[in-house]
Amino acid sequence: MTSNTKNPEFKSDSEPILFEGMGTPYLGIYDVRGYPITDPAKDDTPLGMYVSSFEYTYIEGEPDEGQFIIETDNPEIVSLPQLQYRMPIKLQWGYIFPNSDKVGPLCSPLKTMMIMDNSCTFTQNGVKVTIKFSDSTVLLKTMPPTYYGGKDLVTSISNIAKGIGNDMWIATSNEYAIDFEKYYMINLGGTPENYPNP
Repeated sequence: MTSNTKNPEFKSDSEPILFEGMGTPYLGIYDVRGYPITDPAKDDTPLGMYVSSFEYTYIEGEPDEGQFIIETDNPEIVSLPQLQYRMPIKLQWGYIFPNSDKVGPLCSPLKTMMIMDNSCTFTQNGVKVTIKFSDSTVLLKTMPPTYYGGKDLVTSISNIAKGIGNDMWIATSNEYAIDFEKYYMINLGGTPENYPNP
């Protein structure tokens, strides 16, 4: 296809992203330690070999999420401990090229995700296991906000200082700042002698 300069909406085909337009899809499924999750009933074959479908959705400001479908004749796959609800997994996807001696695989970096759901359908050919996953930010949607209403200022600042750590400052509504490192050392058991007066 060639470009048409008279019609600005008409564009030529984009360059292929795969080497010579060919490549085998690859999905690596790993546990939180980085070891491949395998099928123990099939000589520890990596689960990525059984994946028939893979989706990954990225939307700015929203949790990354997706799913993959495993099709196998081993009904015990759905019971693997690594594939249970809220278990962390690491995923890597891409393409492996036929002339891998000249061109290495084209793969994403490892992404740590969390399993949000798994379901299993029994078919005449075996089982179809659907694993839905998301990144850990999805947990923030269900976390209650931390609110220190009704507590005194010292308790509130102490809790904030424990979470923030050293070398941090906070501006208060009274237009003065608190040195968290100094405050932390004085009020939480440190030694204030080494800190100068503000």
